Amino acid sequence: FFRTPGSFTNIEFPSKVKAWVTVQERLKGIDENAIDLRGYYPEAPREDGSTLSSIDYLLAHDLLVGRTSTTGEMTQDDREEKEDTILRMYPELNVLHSRMQDDPSLQEAVQDFVKRSIAYTEGTGKFLDLVGKHNVLLIPEKKKDEEGKEERVEWQLRMPDALLVNGEDALVSLEKDALLAAQANEKQVTDWTHAMNSLNSVRVINALAFLSGSPERMDVERLQYVDPGVWRSEIQKQKFPNSVKPLKHVRESMASFEAAETPTEHVPLDDEGKK
Repeated sequence: FFRTPGSFTNIEFPSKVKAWVTVQERLKGIDENAIDLRGYYPEAPREDGSTLSSIDYLLAHDLLVGRTSTTGEMTQDDREEKEDTILRMYPELNVLHSRMQDDPSLQEAVQDFVKRSIAYTEGTGKFLDLVGKHNVLLIPEKKKDEEGKEERVEWQLRMPDALLVNGEDALVSLEKDALLAAQANEKQVTDWTHAMNSLNSVRVINALAFLSGSPERMDVERLQYVDPGVWRSEIQKQKFPNSVKPLKHVRESMASFEAAETPTEHVPLDDEGKK
């Protein structure tokens, strides 16, 4: 019986109810050699108060949502240029990128994480939280061979706080928001927090994929139809108002960039990633 003002109400409870249950285990400290798989919002101001330039935002965003190809054959110079572009958007991945150069097992662990993350999102419609520190970690563990002699390092995936609470089907919501933004109806996006988190997850997963040499990509086709300036300006206005400055259209900034004299020539790539 539950008492309500002036009356009693009989309530019958079902024998089974749906519920989310999480089991958390305390980590025994964070290994100093652990690798954080994360990328903070590039729309947000950085610690020194600066923000990512419009040009760098456009170039990296286009690479990471499929507006510019990151698959297929490319020269080493092309690859390095794209890596640098991605790392300017997500400087948190610099350490990982550097350590993968000398550690094939770490590279394989990142590739495996990318594949599993894409399968998780495609299977559940949900995204992992790849923004906060220590949400998703790769921790090195020393293992001995069968004879107990030679040691090798295996990277173990740990996800202390990886669940992103952003609706029943965040993937569908992101596609709807992208359609609204592509049609210049971004004012109808109901929850910019969810849109921002989901978009960021797509970009970080694809950044990890490219930097680790994985062919896998998280493909949300409708993101390709949205000008990056729309995401940047709306997310900044909605979530980081103190960082908003008078911004020209990002495509105008790009045109100015291409017309300027720069130390290295900027050569647009075609759909196959070729010059």
